[in-house]
Amino acid sequence: MMELLNSKSSTSSKNSDNQKPLSVMLMGLDSTSRNNLQRYLPKTFAYLKESKAIDPLGYNKVGDNTFPNLLSLLPGLQEKTILQKFTNGVRKGPFDKCTFLWNNFSTLGYVTAYGEDSVEDGTFNYMKTGYVSPPTDLYLPPFIQASEDLIGYYTNKL
Repeated sequence: MMELLNSKSSTSSKNSDNQKPLSVMLMGLDSTSRNNLQRYLPKTFAYLKESKAIDPLGYNKVGDNTFPNLLSLLPGLQEKTILQKFTNGVRKGPFDKCTFLWNNFSTLGYVTAYGEDSVEDGTFNYMKTGYVSPPTDLYLPPFIQASEDLIGYYTNKL
């Protein structure tokens, strides 16, 4: 999962010293531990350190796959709460009524984006409905789906 947030307007997210607006990117590699990131992607890890990225040392998994772990981070709620409150208890969604972290940034004037490496296996799409309307300003799944359809990603697997 990767989320990139930039200011929509030059004044909405500037501080009082007229500095550049804050940009925020949340990047998660849920199949890669922090230690393996350091070990196998040392240049990436070094770049993140040089960029003064915040390293969430105390962030731990709360479930067995991406879905419950992202739900604890993005809306700050447990999976069962999300399902009861926003999807009428149906695990499949859709998740349009759920307030995620990107909604807070959007309210503050940021451009929001959400993307994953696969649509069919995506966090909100695997055995789920996903979204009726795009949840962010820039939403990668339609592009990924078109790309997979064009190259025959699922039909040409060995």
